[in-house]
Amino acid sequence: MNEIDSNKVLESYEIKAKAHNDINAVLDAGNSESAKRANLLHDYFSKKAILKYLQPNQKDIVLDFGTGVGRLSSFLSNKVGEIHGIDNSPAMLAVADNSKKERGDKSSYHLFDLKNLPFDDKKFNKVFSYWVLASISDENLELIFSEINRCLSANGYFYFFEQVANTALAEGGVHKKRTSEEYTALCLRHDFEIIKNEPIQRMPSYAIGYWKKLKFLPEWTLSFFYILEKRTLNRKKEHIDYTTNAFVCRKK
Repeated sequence: MNEIDSNKVLESYEIKAKAHNDINAVLDAGNSESAKRANLLHDYFSKKAILKYLQPNQKDIVLDFGTGVGRLSSFLSNKVGEIHGIDNSPAMLAVADNSKKERGDKSSYHLFDLKNLPFDDKKFNKVFSYWVLASISDENLELIFSEINRCLSANGYFYFFEQVANTALAEGGVHKKRTSEEYTALCLRHDFEIIKNEPIQRMPSYAIGYWKKLKFLPEWTLSFFYILEKRTLNRKKEHIDYTTNAFVCRKK
Protein backbone atom coordinates (compact mmCIF):
# COMPACT_ATOMS: atom_id res chain seq x y z
CA MET A 1 0.00 0.00 0.00
CA ASN A 2 1.34 3.45 -0.92
CA GLU A 3 2.11 5.65 2.06
CA ILE A 4 1.32 9.33 2.48
CA ASP A 5 3.86 11.65 0.84
CA SER A 6 4.06 14.68 3.15
CA ASN A 7 5.59 16.93 0.50
CA LYS A 8 2.90 15.98 -1.99
CA VAL A 9 0.18 16.66 0.58
CA LEU A 10 1.58 20.11 1.37
CA GLU A 11 1.87 20.95 -2.31
CA SER A 12 -1.72 19.90 -2.95
CA TYR A 13 -3.06 22.09 -0.12
CA GLU A 14 -0.98 25.05 -1.22
CA ILE A 15 -2.59 24.73 -4.66
CA LYS A 16 -6.08 24.35 -3.19
CA ALA A 17 -5.69 27.41 -0.97
CA LYS A 18 -4.65 29.57 -3.91
CA ALA A 19 -7.44 28.24 -6.11
CA HIS A 20 -10.18 28.53 -3.46
CA ASN A 21 -9.84 31.20 -0.80
CA ASP A 22 -12.80 29.81 1.13
CA ILE A 23 -14.15 26.55 2.62
CA ASN A 24 -13.89 24.79 -0.75
CA ALA A 25 -10.11 24.65 -0.26
CA VAL A 26 -10.39 22.22 2.65
CA LEU A 27 -13.50 20.22 1.80
CA ASP A 28 -14.07 19.01 -1.78
CA ALA A 29 -11.80 21.31 -3.78
CA GLY A 30 -13.37 20.45 -7.12
CA ASN A 31 -14.38 23.32 -9.36
CA SER A 32 -17.86 22.02 -10.14
CA GLU A 33 -20.96 23.71 -8.79
CA SER A 34 -22.09 20.30 -7.54
CA ALA A 35 -18.96 19.98 -5.35
CA LYS A 36 -19.37 23.49 -3.99
CA ARG A 37 -23.01 22.85 -3.17
CA ALA A 38 -22.10 19.61 -1.37
CA ASN A 39 -19.50 21.56 0.63
CA LEU A 40 -22.22 23.76 2.10
CA LEU A 41 -23.73 20.65 3.66
CA HIS A 42 -20.34 19.20 4.69
CA ASP A 43 -19.59 22.50 6.43
CA TYR A 44 -22.96 22.49 8.17
CA PHE A 45 -22.53 18.86 9.30
CA SER A 46 -19.04 19.52 10.69
CA LYS A 47 -20.12 22.56 12.68
CA LYS A 48 -23.03 20.66 14.20
CA ALA A 49 -20.62 17.87 15.17
CA ILE A 50 -18.14 20.30 16.73
CA LEU A 51 -20.86 21.82 18.91
CA LYS A 52 -22.28 18.44 19.91
CA TYR A 53 -19.01 16.79 20.92
CA LEU A 54 -16.79 19.66 22.11
CA GLN A 55 -19.57 21.42 24.05
CA PRO A 56 -17.55 24.65 23.96
CA ASN A 57 -17.60 27.14 26.83
CA GLN A 58 -15.78 30.32 27.80
CA LYS A 59 -13.35 28.45 30.09
CA ASP A 60 -11.96 26.38 27.21
CA ILE A 61 -8.50 26.85 25.73
CA VAL A 62 -8.73 25.03 22.42
CA LEU A 63 -6.34 23.88 19.69
CA ASP A 64 -7.67 23.40 16.16
CA PHE A 65 -5.13 20.97 14.68
CA GLY A 66 -4.95 21.34 10.89
CA THR A 67 -7.07 24.48 10.83
CA GLY A 68 -6.73 25.04 7.07
CA VAL A 69 -8.51 28.28 6.18
CA GLY A 70 -9.72 28.64 9.77
CA ARG A 71 -13.37 27.85 9.14
CA LEU A 72 -13.88 25.95 12.41
CA SER A 73 -11.60 28.16 14.53
CA SER A 74 -13.59 31.14 13.37
CA PHE A 75 -16.85 29.36 14.13
CA LEU A 76 -15.73 28.62 17.70
CA SER A 77 -13.96 31.91 18.31
CA ASN A 78 -16.67 33.60 20.35
CA LYS A 79 -17.78 30.38 22.04
CA VAL A 80 -14.52 29.61 23.87
CA GLY A 81 -12.04 31.48 26.02
CA GLU A 82 -9.08 31.09 23.66
CA ILE A 83 -8.50 29.24 20.39
CA HIS A 84 -5.39 28.56 18.34
CA GLY A 85 -5.37 27.14 14.83
CA ILE A 86 -2.27 25.47 13.44
CA ASP A 87 -1.40 24.26 9.96
CA ASN A 88 1.75 23.53 7.95
CA SER A 89 0.44 25.24 4.79
CA PRO A 90 1.44 28.92 4.54
CA ALA A 91 -1.12 29.48 1.79
CA MET A 92 -3.93 28.08 3.93
CA LEU A 93 -2.94 30.26 6.88
CA ALA A 94 -2.78 33.32 4.63
CA VAL A 95 -6.43 32.74 3.77
CA ALA A 96 -7.26 32.22 7.45
CA ASP A 97 -5.50 35.44 8.48
CA ASN A 98 -7.18 37.49 5.76
CA SER A 99 -10.57 36.07 6.69
CA LYS A 100 -9.92 36.79 10.36
CA LYS A 101 -9.43 40.49 9.58
CA GLU A 102 -12.77 40.55 7.78
CA ARG A 103 -14.60 38.64 10.52
CA GLY A 104 -12.90 40.29 13.47
CA ASP A 105 -12.72 37.03 15.42
CA LYS A 106 -10.13 36.26 18.10
CA SER A 107 -8.57 33.12 16.62
CA SER A 108 -4.77 32.94 16.62
CA TYR A 109 -3.07 31.11 13.74
CA HIS A 110 0.35 29.42 13.76
CA LEU A 111 2.58 27.68 11.23
CA PHE A 112 4.15 24.43 12.46
CA ASP A 113 6.14 21.47 11.24
CA LEU A 114 4.89 17.90 11.57
CA LYS A 115 7.12 17.05 14.52
CA ASN A 116 6.73 19.89 17.01
CA LEU A 117 3.73 21.87 18.18
CA PRO A 118 4.73 25.44 19.15
CA PHE A 119 3.01 25.39 22.56
CA ASP A 120 3.88 24.81 26.20
CA ASP A 121 3.08 21.58 28.00
CA LYS A 122 -0.53 21.22 29.20
CA LYS A 123 -1.65 24.46 27.53
CA PHE A 124 -4.99 23.19 26.19
CA ASN A 125 -7.93 21.43 27.76
CA LYS A 126 -9.39 20.54 24.34
CA VAL A 127 -7.80 19.69 20.98
CA PHE A 128 -9.74 18.80 17.85
CA SER A 129 -9.17 18.02 14.19
CA TYR A 130 -11.66 17.50 11.37
CA TRP A 131 -10.73 15.52 8.24
CA VAL A 132 -7.01 16.14 8.84
CA LEU A 133 -5.38 12.91 10.05
CA ALA A 134 -6.10 11.10 6.77
CA SER A 135 -3.54 13.39 5.12
CA ILE A 136 -0.77 12.47 7.57
CA SER A 137 1.55 9.48 7.29
CA ASP A 138 1.54 6.69 9.87
CA GLU A 139 5.01 7.71 11.04
CA ASN A 140 4.09 11.37 11.52
CA LEU A 141 0.82 10.47 13.25
CA GLU A 142 2.83 8.81 16.02
CA LEU A 143 4.76 12.05 16.55
CA ILE A 144 1.65 14.20 16.41
CA PHE A 145 -0.34 12.12 18.90
CA SER A 146 2.61 12.31 21.28
CA GLU A 147 2.75 16.10 20.89
CA ILE A 148 -0.99 16.51 21.33
CA ASN A 149 -0.81 14.48 24.53
CA ARG A 150 2.02 16.73 25.74
CA CYS A 151 0.03 19.90 25.05
CA LEU A 152 -3.13 18.66 26.76
CA SER A 153 -3.82 19.36 30.42
CA ALA A 154 -4.55 16.49 32.81
CA ASN A 155 -7.78 14.76 31.75
CA GLY A 156 -7.88 16.97 28.65
CA TYR A 157 -9.81 15.84 25.57
CA PHE A 158 -8.77 15.14 22.00
CA TYR A 159 -11.65 15.04 19.51
CA PHE A 160 -11.00 13.94 15.97
CA PHE A 161 -13.40 13.37 13.13
CA GLU A 162 -12.13 11.07 10.41
CA GLN A 163 -13.24 9.02 7.45
CA VAL A 164 -12.97 5.32 8.31
CA ALA A 165 -13.45 2.25 6.15
CA ASN A 166 -13.61 -1.48 6.75
CA THR A 167 -10.31 -1.86 4.89
CA ALA A 168 -7.54 0.75 4.89
CA LEU A 169 -7.17 2.51 1.55
CA ALA A 170 -4.40 4.89 0.44
CA GLU A 171 -5.35 7.30 -2.33
CA GLY A 172 -2.77 8.99 -4.53
CA GLY A 173 -0.20 9.45 -1.78
CA VAL A 174 -2.18 12.34 -0.27
CA HIS A 175 -5.07 10.65 1.56
CA LYS A 176 -5.51 7.47 3.55
CA LYS A 177 -8.75 6.07 4.87
CA ARG A 178 -7.83 4.04 7.93
CA THR A 179 -9.89 1.54 9.83
CA SER A 180 -11.52 2.29 13.15
CA GLU A 181 -9.23 -0.30 14.71
CA GLU A 182 -6.12 1.53 13.48
CA TYR A 183 -7.22 4.79 15.10
CA THR A 184 -8.19 2.97 18.29
CA ALA A 185 -4.74 1.36 18.55
CA LEU A 186 -3.07 4.72 17.86
CA CYS A 187 -4.99 6.33 20.72
CA LEU A 188 -4.13 3.56 23.15
CA ARG A 189 -0.43 3.69 22.26
CA HIS A 190 -0.37 7.35 23.25
CA ASP A 191 -2.24 7.05 26.54
CA PHE A 192 -5.66 8.21 25.40
CA GLU A 193 -8.79 6.59 26.76
CA ILE A 194 -11.46 6.31 24.07
CA ILE A 195 -14.75 7.64 25.42
CA LYS A 196 -16.69 7.51 22.13
CA ASN A 197 -16.18 6.23 18.62
CA GLU A 198 -19.31 6.53 16.53
CA PRO A 199 -20.33 7.30 12.93
CA ILE A 200 -21.82 10.72 12.25
CA GLN A 201 -21.88 10.81 8.44
CA ARG A 202 -21.96 8.21 5.67
CA MET A 203 -20.90 7.95 2.06
CA PRO A 204 -22.76 7.57 -0.15
CA SER A 205 -25.12 9.88 1.71
CA TYR A 206 -28.85 10.11 1.10
CA ALA A 207 -28.83 13.66 2.47
CA ILE A 208 -26.00 14.89 0.26
CA GLY A 209 -27.47 13.16 -2.78
CA TYR A 210 -30.84 14.91 -2.38
CA TRP A 211 -29.24 18.25 -1.45
CA LYS A 212 -27.21 18.23 -4.66
CA LYS A 213 -30.19 17.14 -6.74
CA LEU A 214 -32.62 19.73 -5.30
CA LYS A 215 -30.48 22.70 -6.33
CA PHE A 216 -33.35 25.16 -6.01
CA LEU A 217 -33.51 24.73 -2.21
CA PRO A 218 -31.95 27.60 -0.18
CA GLU A 219 -29.35 27.26 2.59
CA TRP A 220 -31.90 27.69 5.36
CA THR A 221 -33.10 24.16 4.56
CA LEU A 222 -29.72 22.63 5.52
CA SER A 223 -31.09 21.67 8.94
CA PHE A 224 -33.61 19.33 7.30
CA PHE A 225 -30.83 17.50 5.48
CA TYR A 226 -28.89 17.20 8.74
CA ILE A 227 -31.91 15.41 10.22
CA LEU A 228 -32.15 13.22 7.11
CA GLU A 229 -28.49 12.24 7.48
CA LYS A 230 -29.02 11.20 11.10
CA ARG A 231 -32.13 9.17 10.27
CA THR A 232 -30.55 7.33 7.33
CA LEU A 233 -27.08 6.87 8.84
CA ASN A 234 -27.51 3.12 9.28
CA ARG A 235 -29.91 2.43 6.42
CA LYS A 236 -28.74 -0.37 4.12
CA LYS A 237 -25.32 -0.63 5.74
CA GLU A 238 -24.12 -2.95 3.01
CA HIS A 239 -24.08 0.02 0.61
CA ILE A 240 -21.88 2.24 2.81
CA ASP A 241 -18.38 2.80 1.38
CA TYR A 242 -17.08 4.65 4.44
CA THR A 243 -18.22 6.80 7.34
CA THR A 244 -16.96 9.85 9.15
CA ASN A 245 -16.54 8.83 12.78
CA ALA A 246 -16.35 11.03 15.85
CA PHE A 247 -13.60 9.90 18.23
CA VAL A 248 -13.68 11.37 21.73
CA CYS A 249 -10.48 10.61 23.63
CA ARG A 250 -9.41 11.62 27.13
CA LYS A 251 -5.81 11.94 28.25
CA LYS A 252 -5.06 9.36 30.91
